[in-house]
Amino acid sequence: MAKRFGQPIVAEKQGCILGECDFRSENKTEMQISFVSEAATALFEELATFTWKKIASAHQAEMAYSEETITEQHMLIIQQGIRSHTLPGIFTLVPSKPEEGKVGFDWEWWIGSDADGWFRYVVQAKLLNLKSQTYKDLRHKVKQINNFQIEVLKSFAGENNAIPLYCFYNHVSQLEADKAWHCIFPHERDLTQLECTLVPLNVVKPIHDKRVGKKFSLLHESREALPWRCLFHAHIRPQCRFRTLQSGKVDILPPFIPDNWEEKVYKQLPEFLQRLRSKDPIIIDEQIYQDFYANTFGAYPQRIMLVETQNIEIRDGRESDIEIGRL
Repeated sequence: MAKRFGQPIVAEKQGCILGECDFRSENKTEMQISFVSEAATALFEELATFTWKKIASAHQAEMAYSEETITEQHMLIIQQGIRSHTLPGIFTLVPSKPEEGKVGFDWEWWIGSDADGWFRYVVQAKLLNLKSQTYKDLRHKVKQINNFQIEVLKSFAGENNAIPLYCFYNHVSQLEADKAWHCIFPHERDLTQLECTLVPLNVVKPIHDKRVGKKFSLLHESREALPWRCLFHAHIRPQCRFRTLQSGKVDILPPFIPDNWEEKVYKQLPEFLQRLRSKDPIIIDEQIYQDFYANTFGAYPQRIMLVETQNIEIRDGRESDIEIGRL
């Protein structure tokens, strides 16, 4: 999955998502950049900052603010951006519950390109309780199947060649945030990006044990716990894996990719997701569920997102201008 990128793009942010975001390249010469990755990075940065403030406001007002509400707000903002043509290469789908579906997990993400292949992520969201600074629902047990949610995610990922992640919605003190910051990024350090963090299931699993406290600090002491923007940013370095292929090329992989990463790459998208890019109507029927979502517990994704990371070229000194408009 080799990627070659030119000069990094600097984001001159004017309040993306709820305002505008203008990207301009520092290098005015010919280059190659990841167009969609930059749009996705800006989107998820702004979603994190937006939600960081919302969680704090809800806590101060003593109002209920669930992880389901947060996830639905994120989905709404993404869909608004897609409809207003400000999120190129990003597509979403809300599938209907399959006939045999027993339990849904929050997200399925397909990230990649036709040229380099696709990685498939399955994601479960959890909200930090601000009073206790713990994830009280981390050991959620699904009554229909009499098993823990983490086992559902692990089983589904294993049976469907996907990468299992937890997405944690947070709001913590600056001291806690400083300790949990592992993302070395080409822009300024922004602790509000810890509102939405991604943590691999293998890191969560030991803390899931009933004898272990479900604290923010424990789940984020691992250097694999990252702001979710890091997954979409093409220039992240410390968390990338570098390997030399037989061809002699160096392969640069995004975070969370396991050692058997070559087995996780889909050479092409499933046909129904290819139609998603062309905006054709999509109905996920039972045959599609059997082909791509068969699993022991009858689990299925409640939301699907496709993010293309293909490159475009900038020539003749032209600047790259990408706007994420007011939603």
